Amino acid sequence: MAHGGGGPDPALKHPPWPRFAGYAFLALFVPAVLGGSLFLQAFNHERELVALQQQHDLQIRKTAIESHLRQLGYSLIFLADQVHLHQPLSDPEGRRIFAEDMLSFLNTTELFDQLRLLDLNGKEVARANYNRGHPFLVPEEQLQDKSRRYYFQHSIRLDPGDMYVSPLDLNVEHGEIERPFKPTIRFCMPVSNKAGQKIGLLVMNYLADHLLALVKSRQRTPVYMLNAHGDWFIAPDPAWTWGHMLPERERFNMGRMQAEAWNRIRQTDGGHFLIGDTHYVFTTIYPIKVLSGIRSLSLSSDPASMQWKMLIMYSNDMVLKQTADLQRSILVWSAGLAIALLFGAWFYANIVEQNQQHAVKLRFLADHDALTGLLSRRRLFEQLQMAMARSRRYKTPFALLYLDLDRFKPINDQHGHEAGDQVLREIAGRLLACVREVDIVARLGGDEFAIILDQLKSRSDAAAVAEKLIESINRPIVIHGRKHEIGCSIGIAIYPDDAEEPDALLARADEAMYRAKRRGKNHYEFVS
Repeated sequence: MAHGGGGPDPALKHPPWPRFAGYAFLALFVPAVLGGSLFLQAFNHERELVALQQQHDLQIRKTAIESHLRQLGYSLIFLADQVHLHQPLSDPEGRRIFAEDMLSFLNTTELFDQLRLLDLNGKEVARANYNRGHPFLVPEEQLQDKSRRYYFQHSIRLDPGDMYVSPLDLNVEHGEIERPFKPTIRFCMPVSNKAGQKIGLLVMNYLADHLLALVKSRQRTPVYMLNAHGDWFIAPDPAWTWGHMLPERERFNMGRMQAEAWNRIRQTDGGHFLIGDTHYVFTTIYPIKVLSGIRSLSLSSDPASMQWKMLIMYSNDMVLKQTADLQRSILVWSAGLAIALLFGAWFYANIVEQNQQHAVKLRFLADHDALTGLLSRRRLFEQLQMAMARSRRYKTPFALLYLDLDRFKPINDQHGHEAGDQVLREIAGRLLACVREVDIVARLGGDEFAIILDQLKSRSDAAAVAEKLIESINRPIVIHGRKHEIGCSIGIAIYPDDAEEPDALLARADEAMYRAKRRGKNHYEFVS
């Protein structure tokens, strides 16, 4: 077969046995060294892995909580806009509309326990209660005075558009902590009339059990939550919680119970450390900082003034147990490790062999046209230089044939590039079949090809090959069940008569090919 369609077959596979024999010795030696190293590394690796897993879990929860807080901030802004729109503090009809808006709002969410509108003196003007999924408007005679509540006293001093966020605590009704406990955060915002004057205060009592549920969501290792002072919202023992609200539970503050650990936790925003037999993994949430990211909202508080700590604690025994399982597994399977490594050596030998075959394929594609397997244009010039050197040495001419297909473009246009590629591959095979093994066949690009006829005896030999090529290419090609007739025009240049440089010789052959096309195509022409 002529050069251009041959070369190394990239798909050829060789057995990996020779390589495998070399790797087998190493595969048998490795278990002795690897076993000891694994035993030494098991504990440290498992400890770091567990800590990273716990940190990742905390980060997921933190992201969910921050998104939830932003949702709450937008809710308050929406309700404040409704106050500004309806002016319920000065317009009875606006008050009725706003009260209905509050009721509708509670019907669409289960996040809030109460919505209330206060005047500048702390007197409730309107209040809607969630009532465990059955919202209702509180009658006017049952509206309360909230002027002594801390959230009113903090919030009423703010300007419209500012927000106050209360600490996370337990709801108080009529001076008593409501039971069962109802964890609550109050979001407060002064509201204004259409002239921009402050006229009252909008208060949302958020049911913080929803936020705590985001912390407690299913996890093999429990997650706890504390405020900036070490008081528990979620604790290893439920009886430790809400120590900042319940005097009988003050002693359960983490700062008093685990002073060293708490000092490290409160001084940084996140991390993990080990004290004694206990691992601590923690992160910090800044609610004010999160809400201050809402563009239409301003908060007068320092972003660092409110902090929540999420904490995971687990004993060293858990890590030791997981490490012990790993160590036992290593001991149990150490006898079979040599066999496993032998299998690994076999697979590795296969991979190396495949990589080498891939490298062969890449080298093949560097010198050959990817579609037809013929020599590339770059490789053709190298072959031309070599043919010229042989011609000068042995005083024998050679011919360069420049081929361009006729009637190829309609196939591409009518049947697509896939059909055109099929034609080009068929043509490449026919070209190779028409020339000798010593001859060179290359694809120059598109539907153009070149052939070097080496050791040429006479011009008539080149003409005979050209006629043979035209006859072969003229045979119909079947595509999608339809026959197509593809012709070709050929230009023939003779070295050294027509040119003495590769570029010039190819250009002269190209010119001759175009003369053949002008003659009516499906012809060949010599340069002279």
